[in-house]
Amino acid sequence: MDYAYTLQGWLKGVNSTAGTSYRDMGQDGQAGGYQLVARDAYGFNLNYYTGDYLAIGSGVEPFPGHTAYIGSAYKPLYNGNISSMGVTIGALNQPQLYNYQYDQLNRIVGMDVYRGLNTASNSWSAISLTTDYQERIAYDANGNILKYLRNGTAAGSRPLEMDSLNYAYNRDGSGNLTNNRLRHVKDAVSASNYGKEDIDNQGNDNYSYDEIGNLTTDTQAGVYNIKWNVYGKIKSLNRTTEVAVDTNSGSTTVEAVYHYDANGNRIGKIEGRYPGPHKATWYVRD
Repeated sequence: MDYAYTLQGWLKGVNSTAGTSYRDMGQDGQAGGYQLVARDAYGFNLNYYTGDYLAIGSGVEPFPGHTAYIGSAYKPLYNGNISSMGVTIGALNQPQLYNYQYDQLNRIVGMDVYRGLNTASNSWSAISLTTDYQERIAYDANGNILKYLRNGTAAGSRPLEMDSLNYAYNRDGSGNLTNNRLRHVKDAVSASNYGKEDIDNQGNDNYSYDEIGNLTTDTQAGVYNIKWNVYGKIKSLNRTTEVAVDTNSGSTTVEAVYHYDANGNRIGKIEGRYPGPHKATWYVRD
C-alpha cells in the first residue's frame, strides 16, 4: 500500500487511480525488480482544489490532475472537503470519478459519477457523465435527512433505481418537529431491485427509544432489547438472525453481551442462542 499526502497533511491518494503497475507509486507488479510484488487491488485519489498536490519526484504520476473536463460541476474547495474522488476497483471494470456537491453548511447533497480516464495520458480527457450510482440528499433545518435518492448500476440489465427513501420523525398535530428521533424510513423503490443489498421499506415506527433517546429496537433488522450503560455504550442486545453463530438448533434469538475496559474500549463480546452454548470473543490491544 502506497500513500500520498498534501502539504496540509490531507490524504491525497492510495496506490494509483489508473490501477496500472506503471502508474502505481510503488510500481507494484511492474517489470524491472517489482514484479515479485503483487499488483494493487484498488487505488484512489482525493481532489480538493486545482494544484493541491505536487509529487516529490517526476518519475511516476499516480493521479490524474483535478480536471476541468466536468465543466461547471467542478467546485474547488479549500476547507478540507473533498471536491471529487477518482477510484478504481476490480468490480467497477474501469476507473470512475465521483464528483460531490455540498450545501452552505458543508453537508453533502449530491454525487455524480463520470467515466473516461485516458490511462495513456493519465487524464480524464474522454470523460462522460453517467447516472449510475448517482445520489441526492435533502435535509431539514435541524440537519435531519428527509429524502435520499440513490441509483445502483444499469450494467448487466439491472434496474437503475436503488433507493427513494423518505425519513419520518416525531411531529405534533401541526406537523412541527418535536424531536430528532427517526421513526421509520419508507422506500418507494421495489425491494426486488437490489434484494438485501440496501435498506428496504420499513413499517411504521420501526425504531423505538428509551427516555433519553438511546435506540432500543430496530424491528426490520430484528434487533431489540438494546441496553446501554451510563457512558453511552451498548451493554447487551437481542436479535433474530439467519446466520448461525453456534451449533445449537434451538431459538433463533441471539443474545449478545459486551464488556469494556476503564477507557471505554470494547474488550469482550459474548453471544449465542438462548438457551444454548455461547461464544466468547476477547479483544487484545497493544
